[in-house]
Amino acid sequence: MPQQPSSKGNPFQDYVSVAERIEKFYQKYPEGRIITHIVEHDSERGFILMRAEGYRAPDDAVPAATGHAFELRSEGYVNRNSYIENCESSSVGRMLAMLGFEAKRVITSREEMEKANRPPKESVQPRASTPLKEAASPKPVASAEVPATDEQKNEILRFLEELRPKNRSAQRTLLMEKTGRQSRDDLTQKEAARLLDELKQEAPW
Repeated sequence: MPQQPSSKGNPFQDYVSVAERIEKFYQKYPEGRIITHIVEHDSERGFILMRAEGYRAPDDAVPAATGHAFELRSEGYVNRNSYIENCESSSVGRMLAMLGFEAKRVITSREEMEKANRPPKESVQPRASTPLKEAASPKPVASAEVPATDEQKNEILRFLEELRPKNRSAQRTLLMEKTGRQSRDDLTQKEAARLLDELKQEAPW
């Protein structure tokens, strides 16, 4: 009798992905629908909370199940560009789990488990080949490399809003023209200070 493949090599194989759950949902409820809503979104802080609703038939007045999830833009490289999409997938996955689309009675989706088991960036250890003397005496970080403070970033946003009111695309273009950066989060303290000096000169007040 052939042996079942071991799960030791892949600890997530017992968790069904959101995409698989969606496929099974529409196979079982071909006239059903999945609707997602943004409950709260703070684009400056990079926080989003979403709700997913699942309807099994066109005439369902209320959802058969709901699911909620939140994400932070600061949590990992992927979230930096896709935290909204990841949040939507997680909320849909949890809603479908409440409807019974799961593996081994586990509500958590594969995506959520992979996120939970992802080692934090700060926990990366130096390579064993790093000389002891160098590790014991790290070089001080130059002031030019220190990230911009929240106060600086908020001040920059205030000037950008004043110079390019209610036009995020124009604000981003202006930031790119002056710093070569796509986001205020990428600025150093030195770059932020220089940018503020330039914006102050252009401000109408």
